Amino acid sequence: MRAPQTLSSLVKVVSGLYSDRLGKRKPFVVLGYLSTAVLKPHLYFAQTPIQVLGIRIPERVGKGFRGAPRDALIAESVDKKDLGKAFGFHRASDTAGAVVGSFLGFVFLSIITSTIDHSYTYRIIFVISTIPAAISVIIAQFFVNETKNYIY
Repeated sequence: MRAPQTLSSLVKVVSGLYSDRLGKRKPFVVLGYLSTAVLKPHLYFAQTPIQVLGIRIPERVGKGFRGAPRDALIAESVDKKDLGKAFGFHRASDTAGAVVGSFLGFVFLSIITSTIDHSYTYRIIFVISTIPAAISVIIAQFFVNETKNYIY
């Protein structure tokens, strides 16, 4: 089902617009990462596809909410000549995180499957996946500095 991703894409336009108008990026980025960190553990309790969809849609909205402001924050944080490097690094890091995350999910799934009741296996993986989401919130809040070096 593509509804969560479609909504995420539409929210990018709105969050980018308001981020530009307010001249602030960081609050959008932090709130977007925070929504993922807060909503993802709720998948543990979901028992029907509708419940999963009810959690995934707002969680993906959070992803869309942070997308455009995060990209603007990256663009405003580097010299114009380094834009390609900055976005290349961001994309490479995102891809590496997806690969490592998938691998760790497989490892955790293998370990959990051999030690506990199988009905809770995927639920525990959702809880574990909250850890990188929480780390993203901490990094965005405490280690990212917003500049006023607008490129437009």
